Amino acid sequence: MLFLGRNHDARKHLDTTSKARIAGQIEPDGRQPHELARTKSLSYRKMNLSAWKRLASLGEKVGVDLWNYETEDRRSIKRAEALLKPYVDGQKEWPTNNG
Repeated sequence: MLFLGRNHDARKHLDTTSKARIAGQIEPDGRQPHELARTKSLSYRKMNLSAWKRLASLGEKVGVDLWNYETEDRRSIKRAEALLKPYVDGQKEWPTNNG
């Protein structure tokens, strides 16, 4: 939508659909349960978080702040990033039970 110059449509989509998906894909503690079911859950969590960060960057272009968006029960991109960071940085080892 942004590529086509349809900024209003992009804003509407990011403001409604993306926020609803944050609520459905990220738990209040930052876990991404849909990615936990996968065989390479760490890789999928990183990939999913990367996609959320891209959407947040696109949101900046049309005035939708997904970076700081948080549901009432505290689900957010920031929480997902904070939970994943120690594993990506090598400070913690990824649990074998896909935790």
